[in-house]
Amino acid sequence: MRREQELARLRAALTAGVSHELRTPLAQILLFGETLMLERTRSERERRAAAEIIVREARRLMHLVENALHFARADRHLLELSAEVIDLAGLTREILVAFAPLAWTAKVVLREIIDEPAPALIDAAAYRQIVLNLLENAVRYGPAGQTVTVRVDRIDAGARLVVEDEGPGIPIADRDRVWAPFVRLTNHRKSHQNAAMGTGIGLAVVRDLTSRHGGRVWVERADSGGARFVVELPAGSRAPGKESGHNGAPPAVHAAL
Repeated sequence: MRREQELARLRAALTAGVSHELRTPLAQILLFGETLMLERTRSERERRAAAEIIVREARRLMHLVENALHFARADRHLLELSAEVIDLAGLTREILVAFAPLAWTAKVVLREIIDEPAPALIDAAAYRQIVLNLLENAVRYGPAGQTVTVRVDRIDAGARLVVEDEGPGIPIADRDRVWAPFVRLTNHRKSHQNAAMGTGIGLAVVRDLTSRHGGRVWVERADSGGARFVVELPAGSRAPGKESGHNGAPPAVHAAL
């Protein structure tokens, strides 16, 4: 009975969060779609700008829906992943290009440090979801004008993805619970107007997808004082699907940072 009540609470929270987040992109798509339909633009430049906004907000909607679907499918054990060896360096560059318009709108500079191929065994769509969630989190909690740094490295066991922002960072006491669904550190990040927004499941999805591929995640303090999110993925051998049992906590050396 208690589990059923908890599941009902989580579903209600997810529905409320997703519904709230859908309003803004839907409103933008409707506004600029009507602008184009009624031919209210005065130049080719304005028409192109309206079309770009529609595409940008549609991508945001797609990402929100993918997160919600992942949460629902994982809860019902219906999530299916198809892993293959992928070069995370090349795929990450593609994701950054697609995310650039959203970063530009938020007045955020994206900086990539990707110097060599970094193969890992992972479902390509799952990796895209991991990166987009971390980028969205960095943009949401960092200040306008910040630089968000994305780094991909090849390591002995596979590949490592690092996303760091220039926001207020995450206190040591909160670095484990930040991965739980519907956790928002609004008290610590109350100076940022976007802190209380969002579905509250982005980081939970990151941890779940990473765990299903035999990887691990953790967060630590960046040199700038912001948050540095780290994802490590193996190069091969483990089939994705069920939980690996890893709780997302970093090794002891990271927990002390």
